[in-house]
Amino acid sequence: MIDLYTWTTPNGRKVSILLEELGVDYEVHAVDISKGEQFDPDFLKIAPNNRIPAIVDRDTGIQMMETGAIMLYLAEKYGRFVLISKKDLKMADDWFKNYGEIIIFIGRLLPAVRTFIALPAGIARMNMTKFIIYTFVGSFIWCWALAYTGMVFGEHWDTLKVYFHEFHYVIAGGTIIFIIWYIRRHFQNN
Repeated sequence: MIDLYTWTTPNGRKVSILLEELGVDYEVHAVDISKGEQFDPDFLKIAPNNRIPAIVDRDTGIQMMETGAIMLYLAEKYGRFVLISKKDLKMADDWFKNYGEIIIFIGRLLPAVRTFIALPAGIARMNMTKFIIYTFVGSFIWCWALAYTGMVFGEHWDTLKVYFHEFHYVIAGGTIIFIIWYIRRHFQNN
């Protein structure tokens, strides 16, 4: 069980989103920063830097603060439930360190990746302004390409939909093969 000390800020919500996705039992303790509750002596024992979020892991007694550190700790502790190993986290971290912010831009262009690319960016504490710009530009390019393609092919949709229907099988088959490969690789490495 995790005790989460947080407030309704972007950083405060990141940890609760991860806890929900991991399916971890947790209890929220509101720390109203608009009333200065982050300076309460009891909270300062958990987070001496007086910032939210902070957690206490009741199983281990570990107290932790700073969003990135908390998310990395939770992913390492509970990631096995969503088939994420320490090796996977290290590989993602190394990629982000080596290739930097361009990964975010490219990730926003890729349909399946764009949903999850914000997590490593948050853990690496990427500059928020750059993240928003890369997100906008990457998403804009992808959306424009899809809209343009729809506009061009829309007039011939009745003829083309037969081919697109067949393409669904290719995508489904590729997805199934990837999932089987990933699960096998995960269990072989552990």
